[in-house]
Amino acid sequence: MVISFCVKFNHLHKTFYVLSYSGRILVRAPKSLHRILAEKAREEGVSLNQYIVYQLSRAVSKTSETNRGIITSPHCGTTQER
Repeated sequence: MVISFCVKFNHLHKTFYVLSYSGRILVRAPKSLHRILAEKAREEGVSLNQYIVYQLSRAVSKTSETNRGIITSPHCGTTQER
């Protein structure tokens, strides 16, 4: 609504971009971390890329749950509201 108001009255001062994501990320990491991740991926029988995507997904999921006030108990596998 604000954008249409600005456009209608010619007050649009910012350029709005439509974001698109290629699915590619270049990450620079210490050699020691690279080695550990590669070893863990090998142990799991998956590619390094698959392992990193899985771990990132888990971390983002945990962050989202924490931000929503959901706590996952590591002791009994239950979730509870804060």
